[in-house]
Amino acid sequence: MRIALAGNANVGKSVVFNALTGLHQHIGNWPGKTVERAEGTLKYGEQTIDVIDLPGIYSLSSFSQEEEITRDYILNEEPDVVIDVIDATAIERNLYLTLQLLEMERPLIVALNQMDLARMKGVDINVKELQEMLGVPVVPVVAVRREGLTELLETAMSTKTKPPRGMGYSEAMELAIREVQGRIDAEGYPKRWLAIKLLEGTAPVSSDIKDIKRELEEKARTDAFSYMASERYRVIRAIVDRAQRIVEPEKTSSERLDAFLTDPLTGSLALVLFFVGIFALIFLFGNLVSSALENLLFGLFTSDAALYSLYEGFVAGLTIVLPYIVPFYLLFGILEDTGYIARAAFLTDGIMHRLGIHGKAIIPLLLSFGCNVPGCLGCRIMESEREKGISIFLATIVPCSAVSVVVMGVVGKTLGLGYALLLYALMVLVLFALGRLAYRIAPGEPMGLIMEMPRLRKPSMDVVAKQTYHRTMDFTKIAFPIIIAGSFLMSMLSRYGLVKPISDVLSPITEGWLLLPSLAGVVLMFGVVRKELTLTMLLALYGTTSISSIMSAPQMLTFALVVMLYTPCLSTIAALLKEIGVKRTIHIVLFETLFALALGGVFARILVLL
Repeated sequence: MRIALAGNANVGKSVVFNALTGLHQHIGNWPGKTVERAEGTLKYGEQTIDVIDLPGIYSLSSFSQEEEITRDYILNEEPDVVIDVIDATAIERNLYLTLQLLEMERPLIVALNQMDLARMKGVDINVKELQEMLGVPVVPVVAVRREGLTELLETAMSTKTKPPRGMGYSEAMELAIREVQGRIDAEGYPKRWLAIKLLEGTAPVSSDIKDIKRELEEKARTDAFSYMASERYRVIRAIVDRAQRIVEPEKTSSERLDAFLTDPLTGSLALVLFFVGIFALIFLFGNLVSSALENLLFGLFTSDAALYSLYEGFVAGLTIVLPYIVPFYLLFGILEDTGYIARAAFLTDGIMHRLGIHGKAIIPLLLSFGCNVPGCLGCRIMESEREKGISIFLATIVPCSAVSVVVMGVVGKTLGLGYALLLYALMVLVLFALGRLAYRIAPGEPMGLIMEMPRLRKPSMDVVAKQTYHRTMDFTKIAFPIIIAGSFLMSMLSRYGLVKPISDVLSPITEGWLLLPSLAGVVLMFGVVRKELTLTMLLALYGTTSISSIMSAPQMLTFALVVMLYTPCLSTIAALLKEIGVKRTIHIVLFETLFALALGGVFARILVLL
């Protein structure tokens, strides 16, 4: 038996999924999509049940990947039953998706989750009345305490052969629906559902119903899509008026904290302190653990055999995954589960719009200052492919902690902190300029920030731990082979004396255009594996510990700027391949490399003039 879990974001759908399936689950991506797919199994009596956690959405109008995935799965895969998880504290908003699921004429159950919070907020729901008006079973659930889950499964077992009835709309709308139904071939879709979608203009197929649609819009004095939305909300208000009663509760400590966190002044201050704290925690801890792992693991392997380069790549991957990726996924999972991400996005939306993206992108951009890999992976929170693509592009430009090692080691240590900060100020200007450029040339239309502000809540560490494990394993399978292969290749170049020939080939760029020492081109190549290698290898190749004996002040600044801007490291490239595919990854790598070289040459000549 197959059960599909549908619902809005932040209604506790993942908690229901984890409570039902436990450890018997796996996380991947939907075929051909970058949207995460969670699937698990459970045994209930003699029955084996597959549970598919569909993406969190607010409607089925097919404006996003998540909506298309949910629509196509329910219609084409035909699960035995769809469980619509709704938030009992906000049923008016949640029922908009419920009505659209009813229109699809698939067996449906409503899981009324977070009933305990509804009671605390003074929301009294008459479950029997709600069930009668919707025409489908409604089961009260408190998923975090596993209350109501047995009843939910028992209801699912008995509901799988009972498709629900649809809602009745206004006379004008019903007449238009009937006329469209009489004209179309449903092509395997529920006929009433397809008629509604054709009138809305969001159907998966096309049909000539312009005359019917025009007549409806003349009667309604608005477009058919807006009229359909208003009809659904008219029905929802009637349901809520009968099935829900509100008793005004006292203001809770959670609501007072929420007001503090969303206030423009106190919320912005808290946001800065919060992310500085997370940034410091991840990367101070990461640097400590990474150094300890390197010392320990390299100390175990002293052979000069060719296998050493493979081992070196493995250690490089391990010192990224354990110290940086795991803490990132853990803390990011906690942020997701508490509901704080929505507040951070709300507070920074105005600033981020100047970059051509909306407030949610502040999370991955801030995290990229520590490591571009979690920054890129964090961009999956963006709703559209356009917003995600721009955010990932900008996340790869943000100077990570490895780049900071180079900037501070080359510029800060020798020329002073002021010059290092000057480079970071220049990077901010570059980030804004490239953000505006991407905003103008990226295909598609920009989206405003329309998102739910979920309640603040205590995170479920069980859910966070499972998400952290699955996401870490997913990244590791992609990143490790690339890091190991890249390390092996660079090691072989050095072993067989190819450094000098490569340096000579790159000389027109490094010496002629960038005005850098001849071996700088080789170390920039090695820096693709790990950016901090550019500094350590440069010193090693020249046999010195003083960067000032190799480069002049203008050369130091130019070298640091190129390292900040040029191609992402192999770990970031692995994350890009996973998130946006081969073609767009190649575009980003080529653009950033050419842009870094072009700007570096211009910058070098300005410095010489100054």
